[in-house]
Amino acid sequence: MIIYREAKPEEFEKVAILHANSWKTFYRNIFSDTYLDHEVLADRLAVWNKRSQINDINRSVQLALENEEIIGFVCTYLDHSLEHGSLLDNLHVLGKHQGKGIGLTLIQKAFDWVKENRPLQNMYLTVLTENHKSKAFYYRFNGNFKQNFEEKTPYGDLVSVERISWNQRPKPI
Repeated sequence: MIIYREAKPEEFEKVAILHANSWKTFYRNIFSDTYLDHEVLADRLAVWNKRSQINDINRSVQLALENEEIIGFVCTYLDHSLEHGSLLDNLHVLGKHQGKGIGLTLIQKAFDWVKENRPLQNMYLTVLTENHKSKAFYYRFNGNFKQNFEEKTPYGDLVSVERISWNQRPKPI
């Protein structure tokens, strides 16, 4: 049975490890091999350690757990952009648990949290243009393409990303 709940700051280290492992798998051939093989874990641990130190009322980190193991998470920020709304900053599900509806449930929980707190805001994310699997997922659940632009990676390279937005609850189309 999958349990969904808000993360506790002391769980952010485990979230960082899942985050890094997800990037190692799904960003291969998009991010540099050096970064993925040698730097991503330390980078994600630093990011999530910093997040654990800040009680941000505009942030929600929701977990998916099975047998008390974190198998997925979503991190969302209210009021991230005047133009685009609330940011779905991270959505990751362990590879062996993909295709079971966990990602959809997490994105719906993020959207519901946004609408509870900011009924007039849309929710959006940016996804690497080359990350075809994730893009297909977001578009399958009624995400709307907004724009394509370049963004810096954590190690400084520029990559092409797409902004995808939701003004209604994500669901299969």
